[in-house]
Amino acid sequence: MKGSLRIVRIYGIPVELHWTFIFILLGAIYWGFNQGGGWVSAVWFLTLILSLFFCVLLHEFGHALTARRFGVSTKDIILSPIGGIARLNKLPEKPLHEFLVAAAGPAVNLMIALALSPVYFFSDPQKQLQLIGSVLPSSNVFVINLSLGERLVFFLLFLNILLALFNLLPAFPMDGGRILRALLSIKLDRRKATQVSMYIGQAIAILFIFMGLMETEIGSMKMSIMIAFIGLFVFMSASNEYRYVRFSHLLEKAFVKDLLRQKLSPVYLETPMELVLETYSEGEQRSFAVFDKWHTLIGLIPEEKIQEAMKKKDFGKAAEFYMCTYKFPVTREDTVKHAMDSMQEAELSVLPVFEKDKFVGLLDYHAVNEYVAEQTKKDRRFFRFGR
Repeated sequence: MKGSLRIVRIYGIPVELHWTFIFILLGAIYWGFNQGGGWVSAVWFLTLILSLFFCVLLHEFGHALTARRFGVSTKDIILSPIGGIARLNKLPEKPLHEFLVAAAGPAVNLMIALALSPVYFFSDPQKQLQLIGSVLPSSNVFVINLSLGERLVFFLLFLNILLALFNLLPAFPMDGGRILRALLSIKLDRRKATQVSMYIGQAIAILFIFMGLMETEIGSMKMSIMIAFIGLFVFMSASNEYRYVRFSHLLEKAFVKDLLRQKLSPVYLETPMELVLETYSEGEQRSFAVFDKWHTLIGLIPEEKIQEAMKKKDFGKAAEFYMCTYKFPVTREDTVKHAMDSMQEAELSVLPVFEKDKFVGLLDYHAVNEYVAEQTKKDRRFFRFGR
């Protein structure tokens, strides 16, 4: 994702930190100082935030590693001020698999809370009361006998329970929305199950918006305008999820053989990019297959690489310099949905198409966009696909 910095790779999955995360850290330090505790308070708040986001990271790995068990890889995990997201390359096909993948995240938070629970259950009643009072600033409990460590652990216990409960709300993009869809998919097809889940999620989103705008109070908590923004985000996410599933349903009905490009200008390893760019500028071909001198396919030049060459004006460079290798070829009889999943997996906008181990053409995003454009004349609610 643009604006993200890769910080580590765990189990082969890149973990990235969005640049806006710095504002969370600065805000934690500022908030700590405002509490009157100086650097001690600032460091405590900073430690709490970093520990909380470590729990968020574990939550996302719960999704990613469970998905891997069902053959679904994860492109990356991104942490930002609004939380984390594990970007799966495709949705799990079976309802049970989707249920387990979605439930894995909240389950991790509950397991963390369980691991931290001794700080509460092994304390005397007076300390238990103070621990509860420490996370409820409006309470009348005087917090005098708690160490900074005890407060930190109990805050993390409390926040992990909140994270689990919030994510279990039956609304996209929360895990509860995906759990609900998985359960509905047992009796309904995924498109219908997503539609029902969308309506339920949007009803919850409207409630959030109303509570935020009306500044509704629940107990001692006042629902602010931020809740309204969360509701708006949930409302839009539910709608986008349904459109994505409808889009996928459309691609499941199309076959690679109907969209592949067979008329290709041959490009060889030593072909100057100037000739490739000339052919590209004619508009008939958006991506290219690269052959060796024996006319054996050895790589691809996707459209994004061509645009990169144009930007750099690398007219004299050989095609080999901009060539990408491929791992996931498709066949003429595959569905376009399967081909698009393979493109996402390979992180390429084009793949070679084979018939009985013989190369017969290319399928790229541009061809899929043309197909979708034709379909959108019948249904304007579809999005065009692109990177």
